[in-house]
Amino acid sequence: MKYQGKLPMRFKPEEKLDIIQLARYSGLGFENTLKLFGIKPHRVWRWIRNIEENGLIGLTDQHPVPKSLPSKHLPDEERLVIEKANIYTHLNHRKLAHQIFRDEEVFLSESLVYRILKKHDLICSKPVLKIEVSDTWNNQPQKPNELWHIDISYIPCGINEKGKTIFWYLIVVLDGYSRYVITWDLFPDMTKERCFHMVDQALYRNDYSTSREAKEILVEFFDYYNNHRLHQGIGYLTPREAYYGLNQDYSQRRQKAKLDSINQRNLYWTKSGEPLTFSKS
Repeated sequence: MKYQGKLPMRFKPEEKLDIIQLARYSGLGFENTLKLFGIKPHRVWRWIRNIEENGLIGLTDQHPVPKSLPSKHLPDEERLVIEKANIYTHLNHRKLAHQIFRDEEVFLSESLVYRILKKHDLICSKPVLKIEVSDTWNNQPQKPNELWHIDISYIPCGINEKGKTIFWYLIVVLDGYSRYVITWDLFPDMTKERCFHMVDQALYRNDYSTSREAKEILVEFFDYYNNHRLHQGIGYLTPREAYYGLNQDYSQRRQKAKLDSINQRNLYWTKSGEPLTFSKS
């Protein structure tokens, strides 16, 4: 009797073997015999190849292997995101995903990190302070020290005897290619001589009681900016790494970790026996 269902009929290993034998020796011909069962010939040829490669055990149906990344992440991955989010409270989900890879060599996509943070109400608010080079300008630099820009900002540094705010000038030099802060300083006045070696755009707003206090805080800030802050515009490297040509294999290592993560998730959920959902991302 011909099978009329929409889904392919499943057979036990012994039934598959009987169908192979019948198709070969029925006298009706291989394909004509299979038509009686509503079975495509390529399916039976696959059974035959499985026998040749693995013996009779090759006729046992195997669990399907997902062809794309399961959207279901591992429990340890979720715990890791929460742990790091509580440490790096100033990072958004994109930079947190890259910081996790730097710390642990574990790949987590930016979208996955966002979903976990949202689930646990840990979405980081946007920072008030940003120092960024403009995304576009004429003659894009191709290497460090090819193009520098200058930014001059006013820094409130206390109150004078008349009750008016004292402003000093913060002059910052940024390398256009790497976003690395070459140098910076505070000055009570601003002349063209102060700006000879200054490049790119920088911004810092805060209130300080004295210029000394401002300088101490800025020392700490620019150390963080140059050596620790991950910059999206240069592939989530730090400005120091981009300026000195360090960690240049970062994207390749992260891609390899991505493939390892996919394999680990597939193995974990296949062994667990729980249903998988799939995503192209």
